[in-house]
Amino acid sequence: MITENFDMCGIGIFPLIRPKTLINGAASAPLPFMNSEFGLPLSLSTNPSVTNSYLDVHSFLSRLKNIYAEALGYNFFVSSRALVQQLFRDKFGPDYPSLTEISSHATYTIINSEPLLEFAAPILNRIVYVGGLGARDPKPLDQNLYIFLSLRPRTVLISFGSIVKAHELDENIKLSIVETVSRFPDLTFIWKYERPDDDFSLVAKSLAPNLHLIRWIPQNDLLTDIRLTAFVTHAGMGSTQELAIKGKPGLFIPIFGDQMRNAGMMER
Repeated sequence: MITENFDMCGIGIFPLIRPKTLINGAASAPLPFMNSEFGLPLSLSTNPSVTNSYLDVHSFLSRLKNIYAEALGYNFFVSSRALVQQLFRDKFGPDYPSLTEISSHATYTIINSEPLLEFAAPILNRIVYVGGLGARDPKPLDQNLYIFLSLRPRTVLISFGSIVKAHELDENIKLSIVETVSRFPDLTFIWKYERPDDDFSLVAKSLAPNLHLIRWIPQNDLLTDIRLTAFVTHAGMGSTQELAIKGKPGLFIPIFGDQMRNAGMMER
């Protein structure tokens, strides 16, 4: 049985279905509660907490901030996990194993991270890093994207991932992006924008003729193309790994979760 530790329902049903083996994991950098369950507590004196935006952990003050950030993150996630655990105990009795106990007995732990990019830390044999496992061979670009990449000598891709919807951003933020793009008329910008036909899109196209709004982008294929110069990204784990594999420079605008840490990891 393979399940993720972020949503603990999968871990919780393990004693009920009793598969031969439990393999747990993290689709992002391990969150505060995960490290201990994986058998590898985070060294807060040297490694930044995933919830800490201050990544240079060297001074006494920075280490205090790191401990504080880890404690906040731990309390937040543990309290929500306690609700899930209580549901299982209400249904199957007060002696039902805790989620922490179940998770800590996993045979292997899969982490979506690349050791060569990660902050240096000790590991265990049972922990397997699979960052980049989903990397695919590029497919040919459609005609529109091929033309966009040929318009100017340099092209920049802008994408904030699948969770943050660009069309739902504050109007002032969207206008500031368009204004910035308009100041670089010698560059082509391709922006993943979910509603390329809305009223804002019409304004954006009039203010920045070098900006192209596209509902969906084949990110892996675009990053492979030698005509793409740079990538403006939210620093999600998948995007940072694709960026590293393709060897493109990136500008990181982290928004939430592990993205601040991922951006600092790539900067380092």
